[in-house]
Amino acid sequence: MPVAGWYAKTDDQMHLVAVKGLGPNRVGQVRDGIPTLPSRISSHELERVKGSFRDLAGVGVVSALDVGEAVLLAGGPAEPIDPSFRTIGSLLAEVLQRFDASAFAQQRKERLDMGLAWTAHELRAPLLGVRAALDLLLERHRSDPDESVILQHSLRELDRLANMVEGLLAWAVGARPLLRSETDLVHVVEEAAESCSLEVGEDRVVIFAPSQAVANIDATPLRTAVLNLLRNAVAHANPGTKVEVVIHREGDDVVLSVMDEGPAIPPDERRMVFDPFARGRATGRATNGSGLGLFIVKRVVEAHGGRIWIESDLGHTTFHVALPVGKEERRFAS
Repeated sequence: MPVAGWYAKTDDQMHLVAVKGLGPNRVGQVRDGIPTLPSRISSHELERVKGSFRDLAGVGVVSALDVGEAVLLAGGPAEPIDPSFRTIGSLLAEVLQRFDASAFAQQRKERLDMGLAWTAHELRAPLLGVRAALDLLLERHRSDPDESVILQHSLRELDRLANMVEGLLAWAVGARPLLRSETDLVHVVEEAAESCSLEVGEDRVVIFAPSQAVANIDATPLRTAVLNLLRNAVAHANPGTKVEVVIHREGDDVVLSVMDEGPAIPPDERRMVFDPFARGRATGRATNGSGLGLFIVKRVVEAHGGRIWIESDLGHTTFHVALPVGKEERRFAS
């Protein structure tokens, strides 16, 4: 059965994307004779196109399916096949919707990667300037132990941020794969918790973990992911409550769980929280943020071959991250 389909690749035209069921000569005739259709085709124009396809394909009758963004024509010897076409019309429309959604998601991902690369690039110079200023202040205040400790700690945090920005820039443009090494995940979490405490001005994070949990990971992006999880938990936890972090071994994975005491995430929002710019969690309190934190977490976890999921009920929300330990046995010391 000769079949041909046109799809709206531009705003003003649908382009011929496939011809099946015809010999090479007639396929060429259809491609040359009806290469495009108007994006909004009228019933009169559709009848004209059916006639052209009937002549070019050498068939007796032609049935048409118009789903807005696409037109499908099928020819037969005598009887129209309109009833059969109607049964697949909704399926074709759904396929096209999914195709459009996938294309939009890919475009959004590319724009986000470019935005991340741009941001990382522009941050490098100011970070170097701030670091130089902190070095100067440290030289002037070495006689004051308290101020010296604060400045040294700030320099360490700035160095971590600079390393993260460099990695983010290379990763966003696709020039840097994960640089895995034998790393203590507990230490990575402790560093992230320390940074979080500096940001919120109080110690809100409690860690329950073995003394050491060594796995094959890239510490820089993973530390960023953990810090984003902690920021999110602290921002949505009830005032005065602690955020609990638990690290344990589960089969071939090391599982990191971050739990806060606060309003639950509605079930219909749980799939959305990892989307970029999604900020739908109903806490009743305004929070600052770009809406990219959990999106970055998911990207980092998946780049490690891991997975992330949510458990949320009245009073508690927990983000779980499972990272594969690797083929070799890694150390978990009590």
